[in-house]
Amino acid sequence: MRFAILICLALQLHGCATPSSVKATTARARRYLDSTIIEAVKFNDTPLREAVRLLGDRSAKSRPQEVQIKVLIPENYSEPNVNLELQKMSLRSAIKLLAMSVGWVYRIEDNRITVLPRR
Repeated sequence: MRFAILICLALQLHGCATPSSVKATTARARRYLDSTIIEAVKFNDTPLREAVRLLGDRSAKSRPQEVQIKVLIPENYSEPNVNLELQKMSLRSAIKLLAMSVGWVYRIEDNRITVLPRR
């Protein structure tokens, strides 16, 4: 317990995120995902990174500045292509379906929404 308190204090002194600020930022990212609506988009053999970028671009006006959307592709993976049509759904649902369509997952941590391979 003492060690954890020291780590939190060190993070605060260096201007890093504290557990409560991480929770607040994660909650803000979740609200953004649930409140942002994607009207209609169709992906035909579109690389995953490009599809996620397009969703991010479509929602950029309402996205809090600190929220990031990205794709992590490990070295031993090739980037999958997406074939999917989405209509009138939350950005969270769109990212979830996009990830599921290629057998990947998405994760929300702090201010990052990340699409990555299933382990």
